Amino acid sequence: MDCVKTWENCLGVISKGVSKDDYERWFAPIKPVNLSDNTITIGVPSTNFVDVLEDEKRGFFNPLKSALVQVIGPNVRLEYQLYSAAPMIDRRPTVSAPSGGYRPNTAMPKSDGQFNPFAAVAINCTVDPHLNQNYTFDNFVEGESNKLARSVAYSVAEKPGATAFNPLFIYGESGVGKTHLIQAIAAETKRVKPDRKVVYLSAAKFMQQFMKASKDNSQIGFMNFYQDIDVLVIDDIQDLAGKSGTENAFFQIFNHMQQNNKQIVIAADKRPSDIVGIEDRLISRFKAGLIAEMQKPDYDLRVEIIKNKIQKDDIQFPDDVVEYIANNIDRARELDGAIASLLAHATVLRSEITMDLVLKVVSNYANNKEVVSAKVTPDRVIEVVCEHYNIDPSLLQKNTRKHEVVSARQLAMYLCREMTQMSLSSIGTKIGNRNHATVLYACQTVANQIDVNKAYANEVKQIEMKIKG
Repeated sequence: MDCVKTWENCLGVISKGVSKDDYERWFAPIKPVNLSDNTITIGVPSTNFVDVLEDEKRGFFNPLKSALVQVIGPNVRLEYQLYSAAPMIDRRPTVSAPSGGYRPNTAMPKSDGQFNPFAAVAINCTVDPHLNQNYTFDNFVEGESNKLARSVAYSVAEKPGATAFNPLFIYGESGVGKTHLIQAIAAETKRVKPDRKVVYLSAAKFMQQFMKASKDNSQIGFMNFYQDIDVLVIDDIQDLAGKSGTENAFFQIFNHMQQNNKQIVIAADKRPSDIVGIEDRLISRFKAGLIAEMQKPDYDLRVEIIKNKIQKDDIQFPDDVVEYIANNIDRARELDGAIASLLAHATVLRSEITMDLVLKVVSNYANNKEVVSAKVTPDRVIEVVCEHYNIDPSLLQKNTRKHEVVSARQLAMYLCREMTQMSLSSIGTKIGNRNHATVLYACQTVANQIDVNKAYANEVKQIEMKIKG
């Protein structure tokens, strides 16, 4: 059959089922591209045309379907190409589909029990979620620095698209656990709702796929694929800054998904208003949902992360090793790396986890240029302070008001705060099982004495030097 003549016949049928204005606006601009067997390829000026034509609420779906079935046959298949990608035909015989064109699904979906020619076409780019099986909620350690983000993320995973948290925008500096959390959303959604289509990928990967689709003349297939996703999880969205073509594609996908109550999860290294180079219309949409910050894990959380990791691998680290690592590495990603390195030495090389080995490993992962001495641990502080006051360390744990014990306890609390990264509550738990208010009072008392008593200040300095060894 002649492609142009066939499409003209289709237009004749369509014109009887739509208004003149709708015909001129949505059907007249369409150009015939190719007709092969029962598949007709038409050229459209923009991806918006596809959305409009396939939207049954707009009333164009049935006239177009009826025309195709009436003119070509009940097994007709429809494909699209953008004008920029489609070689227009001017009343010439049928030609082969251009390289990189779309491939229709072998089994066409139904619409109200009837044949539906508007099946989503397959994109040439293969999208692999690349979910890390270790990134789940079960092994995500919750703390004050990530409590809100983790709680909301779990709600989204349980009811994607059905909460007020859409989009969910999670931000925080590199290494705080954002990727773990958003992948956990994807993994949990697939677990509780296996029928949902879930995709996780980085913004850089999204951009690569879009560029390939553009090169292969398959932009519509690319758009159709992502608009068909139920839960889209995008990492490092700031990487789209300045990429106008990719931003525009993401903008259209974002709008389509949000209008259809599909879940969008985004992670970035900055809050939306601080991302430079991304269009304002996207930034405003990021702000329309919930924005949750993930901060660096505090000392308590870092200790829990370490213990969780080594417990999972059935390896024991001495308490001073755990405290030392937590004192010197303040990001979740680097903690994982350091622990993995130590585990490798313990299991693969069958090495003993000595402090010398820990010093060497931690120096490769510590974020601070100056690594704290391995001897600066809470136990070391308590030991040296009690030695200075000539009292038994066990007395610090007792509820006694003896002057020398109270002074030693307060100084130990002060030095733990100054020389380690322990939180006030952790110090209180370690020394006498006191609350954080008591620790704060003790630290302030010692600081005041240092300010007004030069001899005491020198005494404290000597104790600090002894602790450092």
